[in-house]
Amino acid sequence: MDNLGYFHKCRILLDSGSQYNLITRAFSKKLGLKTGFTNHKLTFVNQSESKVTEMTSVSLKTRLSDYTANINCLILETITEPLPLNSFSAQQLSIPNTLNLADPTFNISGPIDLLIGSELFLDILTAGKILLKPLLYLHNTTLGWILSGPLSVGFSKEFPASNNTSCNNNTVTINSDLENLSKQVAKFWETEDYHTNKPVPVQQDIICESHFKANTKRDANGRFWVSLPIKDNCKQLGSSSEMARKRFLSLEKKLNKDPNLK
Repeated sequence: MDNLGYFHKCRILLDSGSQYNLITRAFSKKLGLKTGFTNHKLTFVNQSESKVTEMTSVSLKTRLSDYTANINCLILETITEPLPLNSFSAQQLSIPNTLNLADPTFNISGPIDLLIGSELFLDILTAGKILLKPLLYLHNTTLGWILSGPLSVGFSKEFPASNNTSCNNNTVTINSDLENLSKQVAKFWETEDYHTNKPVPVQQDIICESHFKANTKRDANGRFWVSLPIKDNCKQLGSSSEMARKRFLSLEKKLNKDPNLK
């Protein structure tokens, strides 16, 4: 609901693993919502982080029932990429015409405006489940019937399935394209493999490694000791003596001014 009391359709992503509710900045401005300051750090897959400094309150109402809810949302520029990743034909699912879908256009790719996390996830789910294909179900919710499962099962190439969880106008679609996921994981390991293009060691590398193996020891306290590798026949030391002396005197002066630090 906007600041004038009018309701607007929105595309929602249901995420039972999220501790927060999220809204895009564009949709928050469209509703004319008042924002407040906050200080949150969101952690995503692979420990990537995002700092959030704004939040707002949103009133929700489903178009198929009297269900309403008021939630607090963190404001992000974007929640996820358009979902599903690719549009597909809903006719391939043979969904009964007698069911009231939360979103009749769930199969059309589009942007996500809002994410509802664990706060309301279980409150939205209700009794009722229909098996369409192996592992692919229709679930009944207060928003209407939603689709959940791997949409890649039995789909034609003309309408490729996506690999994300999407919700369009209060409906949710949970897809898992295992083939694409497998390729992404393989690509990740190729990137992270430190053996790829490993440089050939030069003579100095070999000497340092041999020195480390010959001079490393461990004491009774578990600490490792190794002597520094000194280059033989080093005649040119450069002009670092005066610079080192100035830095030493500067540090000594600093310590004399601060007895506690000294």
